[in-house]
Amino acid sequence: MKAKSILAALLLMVAGLQTADAQGFRVYNSDGTVMQFSLRTDSIVFYDGIGSDVDFGPYTPVNQMITGTWYLSKTETVTFREDGTTDYMGGTTYKFFPLQGNIVFYNAANVPVGIFKVVELTEGRMVVNGKHNNSNFFVLTRTQPSQLVTSIVLSETSVILQPDETKRLTAIVYPYDADNMEVMWESSDEAVATVINNGLVVAVGAGTCVITCRATDGSGVYAECQVIIPNKFCNLPARLTIENVQQSPILYTSCESMGEYCAITSDGQHFLFTNAANKTDKINILADSEYHGYYLGLSGLIVGKLTIPEVGEDFVRVVCYDRACANCYQNYHITKPLILQTSGYAKCNNCQRIYNLNDCGTISDGSAGCNLYRYRVNYNENVLIINNQ
Repeated sequence: MKAKSILAALLLMVAGLQTADAQGFRVYNSDGTVMQFSLRTDSIVFYDGIGSDVDFGPYTPVNQMITGTWYLSKTETVTFREDGTTDYMGGTTYKFFPLQGNIVFYNAANVPVGIFKVVELTEGRMVVNGKHNNSNFFVLTRTQPSQLVTSIVLSETSVILQPDETKRLTAIVYPYDADNMEVMWESSDEAVATVINNGLVVAVGAGTCVITCRATDGSGVYAECQVIIPNKFCNLPARLTIENVQQSPILYTSCESMGEYCAITSDGQHFLFTNAANKTDKINILADSEYHGYYLGLSGLIVGKLTIPEVGEDFVRVVCYDRACANCYQNYHITKPLILQTSGYAKCNNCQRIYNLNDCGTISDGSAGCNLYRYRVNYNENVLIINNQ
């Protein structure tokens, strides 16, 4: 008996092809046998090519069409044996009625105890109408299916990096028994951040991009992490040139000693330099001097030398921030001046945030928010130039 040929006739019947004549559908096989589905008798007739035939009516079982082991998943199987027994439902017998599309299961007393409603049957695939994994259908296959990736979980879903900073993302692939656990990484904008195939993200320039970790097994599963790289310098204006920093011992200490900072303000006649110990010295402002046209930001400046080099640099640089609390200014448009603290910190007594001057002006304590406004500055051979135009 040619199960594949019977199947072909069944598929023609289900498809409802309009090419059949009044006698029904006919399928010619390469071995000379013929399958015909009769419209008049509602049956399948198998012609073996030598004059004999077998008529399968709607209540005639054809078990050989489905004998063998079928896989419901990588580990779950159902076996239909040639002797009519099966391991389904704790060990029963079965009959397959192709015209009805039913696999009926029987107990030891030959009483029906279950049914598979087959809605599709090919040589290697059977689709059954029934509940499985929240689906109204489940699929059985002749070959063991691959276990595809179902989900990927990243160690981070959003990160904020500084230019040249790196961050390694890790990916957990589920399920643990997936056949192919390999993933690939990609960046939506390599001008913002790049990523290599071990999940190492390298910040390139200011902006926002998405790092995607994608399964390579064809499942289409992926996970994403948003990368935000703020502009290191703000767009606010600040201008100041001091050609002899040693005029102010406090300013000189801040430019030469790591972790030391001072605030720069003006009373109209002098530049005032105040350190964390609240000590102040000053330099006279002359209208025709190099100080003419200075602009000290929103509420004065904070200048000092970092404790360690910034990412991607091999030297410790002098940095400059606006003395105004960036979050109070951004949220309430008030220029609340910061109070310098020891060890490179500054506090806003209005919002109670504490900023780390040695770490790009990030918030070290208090509510989340933006970093301090940072200005471009250059210090070289006793000359301090702040120019953020």
